[in-house]
Amino acid sequence: MELDEILARGTLGRPRHDEILRRVLRRTEPPLQRWKRRGLVSVGALGAALGVWALLLRPHEGTFTARGLDQAGPASGAIEIGCGPTGQRFCREGSTLMFQVNSAVVSGYLGAYAESLTDPARPRIWYFPTSTGSPSPQVVAGDRTIVLGQGIKIGPEHAPGRYRVTVWMSTRPVQRTDIDGAEPGLVRDRTTLDLEVMP
Repeated sequence: MELDEILARGTLGRPRHDEILRRVLRRTEPPLQRWKRRGLVSVGALGAALGVWALLLRPHEGTFTARGLDQAGPASGAIEIGCGPTGQRFCREGSTLMFQVNSAVVSGYLGAYAESLTDPARPRIWYFPTSTGSPSPQVVAGDRTIVLGQGIKIGPEHAPGRYRVTVWMSTRPVQRTDIDGAEPGLVRDRTTLDLEVMP
C-alpha cells in the first residue's frame, strides 16, 4: 500500500480507488439485487452439476449394427486408412487407399468395404476380399504399426463424395456373402472410418 501512495504522489492511487469503489458499490447495492446475484450464481452452479451428473449417469443407448459384426473393440484406433504420402482420408481418382494396422493391438485377416454416404442407394464397394477371390491380407500379431502391402486403387466406382469404410479383423478369411451373417467369434473387431473422394 505504501508503494501505491508513493507512486500516486499524494493523490488516491488506482488500486486504492478501485478498492474503495468496490466497497461503496457493495454497500449501496439494493438487497433484492444482492439476492438475485447470489441466486444466479447458485443456479449456475446447480445447473453445471446437474449437467455433469446427466452425462455420467445417462443410460447407454443401443446402436444398430450389421448382423454378425461385433461392436467396435480394441481395433478402434488401431486401424487407419489414407491416401498419398500424408495418409489423409482424402483421395482422388487414381490414388491408392492404404491400410495401416497396429499389430500389437489387433491381428487376423483384414476385410473392408465402403458405402456411399452421399448416395446411400449405391452398392457397397468391396476392398477385401477382392472380386477376383484373392485372400484377405493377413496381419500377424507383432509389436508395431504396419502399412499393408496391398492397397486399393480409387477408380471410377468411387464417385466424388463421402464414404463410410467398414474394416474388420476375423480369425479366418471370410467370403463377401458370409460377412453379414458371420457366426459369433469369427469377427474379432470392427471399426468404421470416414473417407472423402475428391473430384
